[in-house]
Amino acid sequence: FLCPICSQLVEVPVITPCTHVFCRNCYCEWVQQQQQDEQTTRCPKCNINLQSAAVPELQRANPLAWRLLCRVQVRCPLTDKGCTWKGDYGEVSSHLVNSDTHHSLQGTQSSTGASQRDTAEALKQQGNQKFEIGSFREAIKLYSKAIALEPTVGAFYGNRAAAWLRVGAVDECISDSRRAIELDPGHTKSHVRLCKAMCEKGDILGAHRHMEEAAQRLPDNEEIQREYAKHVTLQMAFQEGSQAFADGNMQRALECYEALAQETGAASFQLLVARALVAMGNCDRAIGMTLRMIKSNESNADAYAVRGQALLFNGDMDQSVKHLREALRLDPDHSEAQKAHKKAKVVTDSFGKGKDAVMQRHFLEAVELFSKAIDVGGIPPKSALITQLYSERANSYLRLGEHDKCLADCQSALEGRDDCKEAWVCRAAALIATKRHEEALKEMTSLQQMFEHDTLVKHWKDKADFELRKTKRTDYYAVLCCSTVATEGEVKNAYKARALEWHPDRHSGGDTGVTREEAEQRFKMIGEALEVLGDEKKRKLYDEGYDKEGIEEKIREGQEAITGMGMGITETLIDHLFNRQTLMRGEIDFNS
Repeated sequence: FLCPICSQLVEVPVITPCTHVFCRNCYCEWVQQQQQDEQTTRCPKCNINLQSAAVPELQRANPLAWRLLCRVQVRCPLTDKGCTWKGDYGEVSSHLVNSDTHHSLQGTQSSTGASQRDTAEALKQQGNQKFEIGSFREAIKLYSKAIALEPTVGAFYGNRAAAWLRVGAVDECISDSRRAIELDPGHTKSHVRLCKAMCEKGDILGAHRHMEEAAQRLPDNEEIQREYAKHVTLQMAFQEGSQAFADGNMQRALECYEALAQETGAASFQLLVARALVAMGNCDRAIGMTLRMIKSNESNADAYAVRGQALLFNGDMDQSVKHLREALRLDPDHSEAQKAHKKAKVVTDSFGKGKDAVMQRHFLEAVELFSKAIDVGGIPPKSALITQLYSERANSYLRLGEHDKCLADCQSALEGRDDCKEAWVCRAAALIATKRHEEALKEMTSLQQMFEHDTLVKHWKDKADFELRKTKRTDYYAVLCCSTVATEGEVKNAYKARALEWHPDRHSGGDTGVTREEAEQRFKMIGEALEVLGDEKKRKLYDEGYDKEGIEEKIREGQEAITGMGMGITETLIDHLFNRQTLMRGEIDFNS
């Protein structure tokens, strides 16, 4: 269990596939250095090629070897400072961080002549080792023991402040950094760390003021001067972003906040980025950001509040209420969460009742409820929620026959999300109802490219095409000058009269004021009218709205269907098929 790199007993051991054991920190440094020179990773002991640089910890990969290591007898690392403890390797950490140990060394000279300051320094070194391997809580305990021995050494407080910051204890970090600066005003790292912790809390102005004072006190400290220049830039970006947010220029605010977050890595600035994203309606990204914040700090009420709003504006109302309640549980006086929770309750309640009203066909009541949710205010115009609310209200207006209001709401919904299928379909229905068939067909054709296999979109495209062709078809009843309820005999009589009137031979001399070519075209149209209206099945399709091409297509489809079934074509079977096709056409009537 000796690390081949440092030749010491392994600390936080990891094991390679070739079963060699190393200190985790030694191994990571080796890999990092090797990857700068080579593309592959080799074992530091046997030099074989490792497929992956990532290796598991010994405790998980080989529990038996770990148990053997833990039984190795060792002395306390502070033996040279007078500690006489001996025990298992697995108990060393517990011994070091135990607040009851090493008290006998306090205030006296050890048997080896070590001073109290030396003991504190040794504890600090042990804390540094724990810090390097990521055991920050244990490092804090060791630094605290060093401080108990020597409470006037600023470096001890500075090191503990660094560990506090790594575990997210910002207030403790600020307190220890201030104490370190009091004991050692020239401790550069404490000044930098204090400002970083203040930025984590969102107090960038306070961080700027402190760094300005430090720069004045330490004019010859180059690192302090660089940090001061950086904080001047950060303050300017923060002020510009805050002003842009207040003015409603969310894009500029987002750019400023992202620059701050990238420069500092502070959670407070990441939260500002998330707020700007929510205000812009980009809720998916905000939801992901706040989830990472909550995972790193489950008591972050601000993150819960922002995530709750993002979920609300993204249309996930139930989860929004749950997150906002959690924010209020963590901080009952959180004003942002209080306002957002109230808004979420109103929107959720109104939306649910509005959907129920639609199901019960109480469309006027549904309009009022959806309007209440929309009028709650503060909903981003580009959010999924506002699109959903306008789309639902548009559908209710359509059912009420208020087509202009329906089209206006569809337009508002599509301004938020131009891929809202429900709003497009509702708009198409309103356009068809207002005889704007060509516009409806054009929009549904474009939409079908986006939703290629969607049956609803296909239905409304076909519907718009059908209605448009219906308006452009020839009025055969007008051609024959007969009533739409004329009997078959009356249709034939009308045909005879019109055919006699428009026979080309009667207009060959030009005495009637009509050329022969015009008469021929008219005579041909009369023949088409008789062909359609004189046939019961074709007339039925014509009365349903089909034009001549549509009628021929239906006839052809019927014949192909029968041929495909291997049946003979009979009048009875064709009649049955046409009746079935008529029933299957099933149009969606929003006005019913």
